[in-house]
Amino acid sequence: MHIDYPDEQTEAKIISQQVPEISVALASHVARVLVHLRRLGLRKPPSISEGIDWARCLRVLDVDIDDHLGRSLPVLLKSREDIEIALAAAADGSFS
Repeated sequence: MHIDYPDEQTEAKIISQQVPEISVALASHVARVLVHLRRLGLRKPPSISEGIDWARCLRVLDVDIDDHLGRSLPVLLKSREDIEIALAAAADGSFS
């Protein structure tokens, strides 16, 4: 049975519930990036749980997604090709 990914607002709520110490702004930004990543046709799009792990990582490190995207993507994406696709999309401004 196929269950689709949540929309951006629902994903932000899920992230906020699972990472209670995260700011609303960061949870929303993470959710927005996840939605965009899943539209890129990646070999392995990020799951909800991988998104939660990534949000925890960003929160603990207290870093800005945009400034540290390249260094934090391996937490979220598992293949080099997917990371390169994501970085190219970020360079085009797709995540803003």
